[in-house]
Amino acid sequence: MASFGEDRLTFFANPHFPMAKTITGIHTYSVDGRRVEGPYDKMANIYLKDEDPWLAHFFCKTPEEWKQKKERGRIDVPATSSLLHRKDEEFAEHDLNDVEDTTLRDTLYGESHE
Repeated sequence: MASFGEDRLTFFANPHFPMAKTITGIHTYSVDGRRVEGPYDKMANIYLKDEDPWLAHFFCKTPEEWKQKKERGRIDVPATSSLLHRKDEEFAEHDLNDVEDTTLRDTLYGESHE
């Protein structure tokens, strides 16, 4: 847990959903301080600037990576759970990488990096 002062405490409802507990209740906040309803900031493309921090998160990028991820199992369920190893349908459901996203690479190395 990370502290943001005396009136806030950050915790994770799940590995992908950080929340802040404040005097007025439990909320999620964007990096620029806006209160966000739900786990995703649907207004980020409107409010955030290019220099604001962001996180590139992918469920899975390639069939090879999927195989490794599936064999590794999930960290958020007990080792004895029937949900430990994902089903192949989950790869098909999340395999929406129709467009190559080079934003992170271009940010780190410049647009001309190959």
